[in-house]
Amino acid sequence: MTASCPGSPRRARWKLPTVAELYRMLPQYQISGIIGHGGMGAVYKGHQIKLKRDVAIKVLCDHAEQSEEDELIVARFKQEAWTMAKFDHPSIVSVFDFGETDDGHFYLVMEYVNGMDIHEYIQLYGGKLSQEVALAVIAHVLDALAYAHSHGIVHRDVKPANILINREGRVKVTDFGLLKRFDQSESTVVVDSEKYAMGTPYFMAPELFDSKGKAQADHRVDLYSVGVILYKMLTGNMPQGCFKMPSELNADLDPRVDDIVEKAMQANPDHRYGSATMIRADLDQIEEQLIAKFKTAKASASSVGN
Repeated sequence: MTASCPGSPRRARWKLPTVAELYRMLPQYQISGIIGHGGMGAVYKGHQIKLKRDVAIKVLCDHAEQSEEDELIVARFKQEAWTMAKFDHPSIVSVFDFGETDDGHFYLVMEYVNGMDIHEYIQLYGGKLSQEVALAVIAHVLDALAYAHSHGIVHRDVKPANILINREGRVKVTDFGLLKRFDQSESTVVVDSEKYAMGTPYFMAPELFDSKGKAQADHRVDLYSVGVILYKMLTGNMPQGCFKMPSELNADLDPRVDDIVEKAMQANPDHRYGSATMIRADLDQIEEQLIAKFKTAKASASSVGN
């Protein structure tokens, strides 16, 4: 029996294929189960038989395209596929294939990341991460965003669930389903999602809540999200209301991290960092000092031992 697609009641007519049904639709892949789902579809774990590699298959719920919202969701899914297929970056999940089954399901075949998302990773380590680990993860995220932004793409839904880390410690950003172009130098299909409540509220920049459309949402919305994620990783808390800076909650943290979080999360985008590379540069200064301290401590311990 076909499962109902999760999400709002008005999308109850949308259906997800079972594992057996998806295998019949895509016989070139062995399907082992669903590894995640949301309001528009689900992600299945599969195995590409001929190439002997595991893959993640994102499937959009069956649709009738009877409403403007349905058409927008399909258009957004297609644009995600086309955009991610052009990306070539070690910290962005790779896309292998895209298409539509005979049953009318759009699907996207992606690199399978054998690991967990950052939300799960934080929980695994007791609700927060060390400064060294948090900065290392964010550095890879910033590299991925800098690459996407340089290609005129804004992610718009950067959150822990969309940041994966595999068993070797490699970080991968995924799910560009809410992407928006801010550089129209190339001919492209632009999905207008401004009038819909998109993204995950806790990690969304204030301008994305502007229902009147007066605020211009550009690549700096992703930088705001990075600030929230960094705060969450370091403190275990969400920066809501009148919140304390990370080093106020943990004296072992470098106070310069406070400056990064504060600047990334400015309500006015003009007061934020101008680019992901600018945040990365400030992170690098902290990491370089941490490495220098570690080397000095190691050298001192070695001399004492001799």
